[in-house]
Amino acid sequence: MQELFKFFKGYVIIKVTGNFPEKFLNLAASRNIYIWDVHKAGENVYIMKMSVKAFLGLKKIAYLSNCRVSVIAKKGIYFKIKGIKNLYAVLTGIIIFVLIVVFSSGRITDIYIEGNETLTYSEVEQKLKQVGFRRWMSKRDADVSEIVKKFRIENDDISYIAINLHGTKAYVQIAEATPKPEIVDPNIPCNIVSDVDGVIETIRVKTGFQVAKEGETVCKGQLLVSGITDSRFVTVRYVNSDAEIVIRTWRDFSREFPLNREVRTKTGNTSDSLEIIAGSKIIKKAKTDFKDYSTTVYKTIFKFPFLEINKVLFSEEIVKYEELSLEG
Repeated sequence: MQELFKFFKGYVIIKVTGNFPEKFLNLAASRNIYIWDVHKAGENVYIMKMSVKAFLGLKKIAYLSNCRVSVIAKKGIYFKIKGIKNLYAVLTGIIIFVLIVVFSSGRITDIYIEGNETLTYSEVEQKLKQVGFRRWMSKRDADVSEIVKKFRIENDDISYIAINLHGTKAYVQIAEATPKPEIVDPNIPCNIVSDVDGVIETIRVKTGFQVAKEGETVCKGQLLVSGITDSRFVTVRYVNSDAEIVIRTWRDFSREFPLNREVRTKTGNTSDSLEIIAGSKIIKKAKTDFKDYSTTVYKTIFKFPFLEINKVLFSEEIVKYEELSLEG
């Protein structure tokens, strides 16, 4: 335990040289200066160990004993910490880091959303905020069952939602509701007209009078089934036309392509740089002197729910452009 205490507090190994090194030892003992591991290393030369505090008070003793004192080695954590520049800034940073870890461990730092198709991530996130579920909220305040219930009531465009908490991350799964089809009153008479240009492949009329036939080419807006029926036995009737019709149509599509293409060739030169990401923001962006390059994260040095430090590899590339023929 004494050795461990000395290591943490720090001590020095000194060499005392002079005509009367014994006098140096006697004066130190008379002043209650603790010295240990004293041994003779030569004629009028002694090696010994003492605490840092004791060493700072040796100037007068060395003068009175006419001895020279020199430090051979410095041992212990005291000197390792003392060698760090801006010690208070480092300690402050450590304290802040610990506080952030404690603070974030009880909160939701990331929200992952799956299942959205027409809605964007930000739109779903905004809907979650409206029901009280957001990033950096306390996990103790996140009543998932109540949040899900409230979300379903206030959002008709989402038919299903589930929220699962894993550590400091929240995984949200949703299913968007299918839009309700327009309901037509079956008692209102109507015709069926084509909404595209094309060729009728099949037509099966349930109610109404069939005007167009299979294999016939029709134009957009052309009458296919009439809601007016007439016969020798029944007077004119107006009905709600109902039919299953399949029309084969076509679309014109055009796109412009450049008459040259980019060709990237690696030179073999590489460089790396650190990238620091806090939450969803890049605190320190990885940089390189290469003009054209490709990047890849080849090593994650540190990763925590709110902080990530990566080493990014830059590979230099030469960019050229090749002319393309109209045929190719």
